[in-house]
Amino acid sequence: MQMRQELVLRRKIDAHFKLVATGFGNAMRAYFSIRTQAAMRIAGTAMEVAVWGLLGMLVVNPSLQQSFSFYKTPDMVSFMLSGLIINRLVDMAQIINPMFFPWSYKIYHNRPFNIWVVALANNLDAMFFWRFVALLVYALFAAFVFEVRINYLSGAFWVVIMLGAIFRFGLNLFSSGWVAVTRAGEDPINWFYNTTSMLFTGELIPINVLSGIAGIGPFLRVVSLVHPKTYVQTLGRQTAVGGAKLGAILSDLWVPLGAALVFVLLGVVMLNFCLKRAKMEGTLSWE
Repeated sequence: MQMRQELVLRRKIDAHFKLVATGFGNAMRAYFSIRTQAAMRIAGTAMEVAVWGLLGMLVVNPSLQQSFSFYKTPDMVSFMLSGLIINRLVDMAQIINPMFFPWSYKIYHNRPFNIWVVALANNLDAMFFWRFVALLVYALFAAFVFEVRINYLSGAFWVVIMLGAIFRFGLNLFSSGWVAVTRAGEDPINWFYNTTSMLFTGELIPINVLSGIAGIGPFLRVVSLVHPKTYVQTLGRQTAVGGAKLGAILSDLWVPLGAALVFVLLGVVMLNFCLKRAKMEGTLSWE
């Protein structure tokens, strides 16, 4: 009898140690996998900055000097890296994830929380953190490796970024409503914004270069002029790199300001309408 009890006790002890060992092994794997993933992300972003910086150094075209003077950037490296940093700053403003409403809204609708607070908190997660880390790597590499001088203390620069961020916020509200009803991953306006951003807004290519392309130049120029991010890229460089003050760009701010206000209003109306429609159709069920 006593031997049986000792055997049972020993088995329990062995099982306990196996459980502890398994848990420790899983914890260690998670520990190293998270740090490996973090290291790879940071290294990948650093390599990405290096690629754009080196590419900018290889682009030697005397005809681009007029474009650089318009943007108030000294060379192609400064033009490209400042454009990428401005783009990442604007994208940092995606404080509402468009997929929050179709994915998580029905979980929180009857909780004692404001839905907008929950949506904001839902997005302030690792994705937001990694956007910030990527922006920091870009800024540090641009400054210390490629000697790109960007004045982050310029008030005029942050006014421009804020207008671009408000526009992006309104765009995400619109997209949130669209995907809540259609269950699609992207709406046509966001698609247009994202696919034309790098080519048509002056992020990597001066917009006046587009008009010189035979046959389709005027069309490409029109696309650039109607894209709100074109003005954010242009005015952002002129202030942060070129040193322009707010008074110098004030007359050009009406386009990004108007676009930001219109899209925030459109986004709020679209989201409210689509949430009601989705509830009626059962795609946002009251569970």
